[in-house]
Amino acid sequence: MPLLTRHEVARLLGLRALQLSHGATPAVEIDAKLRGNTTYVAAMELCSGHLDAKIYRADTIVDVRMARLPPTLYILLDTFDGGSRGAAATTLASGTSGL
Repeated sequence: MPLLTRHEVARLLGLRALQLSHGATPAVEIDAKLRGNTTYVAAMELCSGHLDAKIYRADTIVDVRMARLPPTLYILLDTFDGGSRGAAATTLASGTSGL
């Protein structure tokens, strides 16, 4: 399963946030206070697998729904909603466990 780069994630989020700001319907349910933040909504769609997109690399085509996401995406979400996904993602990425 390929890992999306932070640059690919930034491009995806930017494009989807622009669509949302122009009136596209969100594919996920979002808390009312965060619904106006299109970057957050786009990031939640990407994390939940509702963003249907493909990344064309030099030698492969990556389906975004099947790819692993970088820890920086979870840190971004935590910045907006105060969650703790970033700590878990960083632990998984580093290969260490809490056991």
